[in-house]
Amino acid sequence: MTTGVPCRLCGHPALDMVIDFGAHPVTGSLLDSRRQALSVPRYRLALGRCGVCELVQQATTGFESDLVRVYDSYQPTYGSSSRVSAYLEDLVARFENDGARGSAIAVEIGSNDGRGLDALASAGFRPVGVEPAKALAVQCAERNRDVMNCYLDTAAAAELVQRYGRARLVLTRHTLEHAFEPVAFMQAVASLLSPAGRVVVEVPYLPSQMERGHFEGMALQHISYFTARTLEALADRAGLRLRDAWLVDQDGGSIVAVMSPPGKWESSSRASQLLALEESASAEIIEHWESFVTRFRICQRSVGRFLDDMHAAGKIVDGYGAGGKGQNLLSLLGVSKGQLRQIYDDTPGAEGRYTPGSGVRVTSRDGFQGRLADVLLITATTHISEIVAKERSRAHPHQVLVGTIPGFGVLDES
Repeated sequence: MTTGVPCRLCGHPALDMVIDFGAHPVTGSLLDSRRQALSVPRYRLALGRCGVCELVQQATTGFESDLVRVYDSYQPTYGSSSRVSAYLEDLVARFENDGARGSAIAVEIGSNDGRGLDALASAGFRPVGVEPAKALAVQCAERNRDVMNCYLDTAAAAELVQRYGRARLVLTRHTLEHAFEPVAFMQAVASLLSPAGRVVVEVPYLPSQMERGHFEGMALQHISYFTARTLEALADRAGLRLRDAWLVDQDGGSIVAVMSPPGKWESSSRASQLLALEESASAEIIEHWESFVTRFRICQRSVGRFLDDMHAAGKIVDGYGAGGKGQNLLSLLGVSKGQLRQIYDDTPGAEGRYTPGSGVRVTSRDGFQGRLADVLLITATTHISEIVAKERSRAHPHQVLVGTIPGFGVLDES
């Protein structure tokens, strides 16, 4: 079955359908009332694969204006996890400026709450952020960082170069997969670079996401789903070359790709090995998708039965993690307000608001004084180890900690 949506990478006129999750709301922001949360529009969440360039991407359109609304009020992510913050610092340290400290420009596209800009400054760069969410741009500015409150396009890139000069380093973590037009986005990124500059791109790695059953990453927010081969093709279209690539254990499995203008840097052997590995496994892609879909359907049924059984037994079930992926997971699994009493999240501004589609109220975990839940359904799987460690330190004898994806099941029962 093919779709009428053209490929966003190579322009091929039709995509091959690989999975249809049904109708779901755009996730990534919370609503002020349960009524608003339950009445949000829903769009068809379906993924297609280009038979020419192999990019997996959204197979439908029409939800873009709702996504812009979400991005304009995006939630902070860096500061919510010490593990993520430590990883970010380690990543940036790999590219420490060995020239005149504080003079080389480094741009972070999607600078979020400014912690990435702090890491770039510690690595010897003069950091500049690009952040479309106004509240997050304000947070960056409050950290005394230069930030442009806009989306990156060719006009914004030209203005940035005029203000600050060309960049030695451009960092963009988990933004490329959100771009409506990935080629235009990367062309704008490339226009920021000095001749000796490098781009560091981090995105979810599709093979790892499928292998781990990271279903919550399959959201309307994510327009494209990348492999090393599709990142290489994208770099070529933007006038860049893929120089290095490696896999990291972040967000269900991600890939970090280093790109640069032609002629400056030699390509690494690990990038070549990863490309070769993907090429040898490309014939098995249909089999991988069939397994992925089967596992999703099994998980959907098992989580639903589990929650119904807990409700029937009079157990209180609370969720844990009201970020975009947690919201999306609730929607994909069909979890309703009747199955969860509330969902915990200590992100500033989240308490008292509601998850889109499911309409579950968000409560501060640290401030909650009521009866503890019998079961915690952890939806913030990126932070699952931190959550489990924190809850074990205060768990009462009847509490059960439950993880969703990957590996739905009881993690600890005391």
